[in-house]
Parts: sequence; C-alpha cells; structure tokens
Amino acid sequence: MQEYDFDLHVGQDYGLTYVIENSESYDGYTAIMKVRRKPDTSEVLAINGVIEGNRITFRINGNDTVSKVDVKGIHQYDAFIYNDGHSLKLGFGEVNIIQDIARH
Repeated sequence: MQEYDFDLHVGQDYGLTYVIENSESYDGYTAIMKVRRKPDTSEVLAINGVIEGNRITFRINGNDTVSKVDVKGIHQYDAFIYNDGHSLKLGFGEVNIIQDIARH
C-alpha cells in the first residue's frame, strides 16, 4: 500500500498507476478509487480502474472535475481492487483540487 498526495487542477486529465509486486492473477477483480472531502462524507468522484496484469491504472477525466466537483481544496482518496472474497487496498492520500482562474 502506498501513500501518495497530488494536485489536480479542475479540467485536467490525470492518471495514477499502481504496480503490485507479485505474480498473483487479478482476473475477475474490480478496481475503484474514491475521492471524498472528508473520510465520513459522500464521494466527490468515483473512478473505475483498468487492471492489466499486475498494473492498475485510474484515469480521471478533466470533464468530471468540472461537472462533479463543487468544493475545491484538500480531499482524501483511496484505491482498492476487490472481488467477492478478497480486497486489497492499493493506496491512499490527499488530492488538492485546484480551481484555475480561467476555468470558472
């Protein structure tokens, strides 16, 4: 599990990839990343990941940050892969959502 903080400008496309350091198969797993203002609040963004072997990639579409994110500033996120019998937390951290001057 990795802790990673990043800045995300409203309207910016962004990608985050995790590499799992073992040879286990993740066929049949689902990957999800959720961004929340605070851990106990509703999700601001939910991003489905793509699993390719031991690489899991989450791509945030810039249009989603424009249309779905009302509150800017520091948010928390975490990312998991899971199936019916198992889950694995890939990472977590803070994402600073920044409103650019020309984008509002």
